[in-house]
This record gives sequence, C-alpha cells and structure tokens, in this order.
Amino acid sequence: MNKGRFEKLTIGALEVEETRKYIRDFDRLAETTKTAQELYDKMLELYPTRVNPGWALWSSARAVKP
Repeated sequence: MNKGRFEKLTIGALEVEETRKYIRDFDRLAETTKTAQELYDKMLELYPTRVNPGWALWSSARAVKP
C-alpha cells in the first residue's frame, strides 16, 4: 500500500497520558494563577520543551485569563 509522502502518525499510550497530564496541569494552574502571563510562565516551568509554547500555550492562557 502506498502511503504517499506522509507516514501514518501512531500515538501510543504514553503520549496520550502525557497529554492528559499536561491538560490536568494547565487546568490546575488556571485555578491558582491570576493572569495569563503567570499561567504561561508556570506552564513553561513545568514543560520547557513542549512543542509550540509561543502560540498554542499563550493562546490558551489568554483564553482562560483574558
């Protein structure tokens, strides 16, 4: 079977659990921080190498802490 230029992305149980933990941490910190900047900074402390913190994380922080 020809998959073309792109291989199928397979997400394993570890990646799913890591994502769930990230979301739980975001929700927990959203309850305890006062500003979008504080939430953003706290998440970066926990996840300094997470993909796309500049747009995705900042947009999420701004959405819950306008």
